Amino acid sequence: FFFFFFLGFLGIFFPPFFFFFFLEPFIFFFFFCFFFPFIILKVFFFFFFFSFFPFFSFFWIFFFLSLFLRLGDKKIYRQWKSGPESRRVPVPLDLIGGLFFLVQTKKSIFFNKRVSTKN
Repeated sequence: FFFFFFLGFLGIFFPPFFFFFFLEPFIFFFFFCFFFPFIILKVFFFFFFFSFFPFFSFFWIFFFLSLFLRLGDKKIYRQWKSGPESRRVPVPLDLIGGLFFLVQTKKSIFFNKRVSTKN
């Protein structure tokens, strides 16, 4: 998925690669959920990732929209559909965690701007 990440990075600067700029979060989400199917690992990984790439926060908004699809939690979704508590609405924990770290990233960008203006 590093190849698609590179194409998405090129999509910022070159219009022919702009399609991959929007497609890459979904591809990365597929690979990431395949290797790390647990919500806790997702949250810690994206906290680690955002600490290095805070300038991509506008780009990962599409990723958080894909988190709402809950593709990585197929077992939880199947148990919710077939279980006795099928009438209850599940809480999208992925979306809550994603929005939380999106807010943290916006704070880090704002803090970096304030530091740069002081210097």
